[in-house]
Amino acid sequence: MILRNTALSLLAMLLMGESVAAKDWDFPTLGFSITTPSGWHVVDDATFVENRERVDAGTLNDEIRAAEIPAVSVTRFPPSHDDLNARLSVTVRVLDQANVRAMDLAEALIPPLRAAFPDFEVAEGPRQIVVGGVDASFTRVRYTLLVDGSESYPVESLFWLVPQDRRVLIVGAGLRQDQDADTRTAIDRSVESIRFH
Repeated sequence: MILRNTALSLLAMLLMGESVAAKDWDFPTLGFSITTPSGWHVVDDATFVENRERVDAGTLNDEIRAAEIPAVSVTRFPPSHDDLNARLSVTVRVLDQANVRAMDLAEALIPPLRAAFPDFEVAEGPRQIVVGGVDASFTRVRYTLLVDGSESYPVESLFWLVPQDRRVLIVGAGLRQDQDADTRTAIDRSVESIRFH
């Protein structure tokens, strides 16, 4: 059950301010820091919840709407952007058990997403990686997202899962499948900036 709930939290983060320079976020209580891309827009909690309500994720709708709000969420363009807006979000979730493997969490992502999106495909992974000196997993998936019942977008979602003891740092990014390379580079640099303390 914890693996399914973690997978749902990831999707909720991706389906959701002001523009800021590259920003260093430090969360001592949560035990990590990250630098978000320069010029990206901070998404406030109210906007995150509003955007989450607009998404149709089929069988996952109720669970997505109940998922927690991330510690930080930024978008490439202002919230009023009229196309799919590239997003990077980070949250920390408490696990029901200690020492869950990153690959087990990643593999738990696939079944609920495959059930929710008919054209779902795994584009890369899951594979073992290291984030901030800690064992982690990375998965890249593709699917069509329906918004407001009529708009559809070809989405690529990226998930980095970093379990530590009884919690997992969840980094999720969502972008168009045909998004420019600069956006993906900015996201990757933010993930590379993550430090644990």
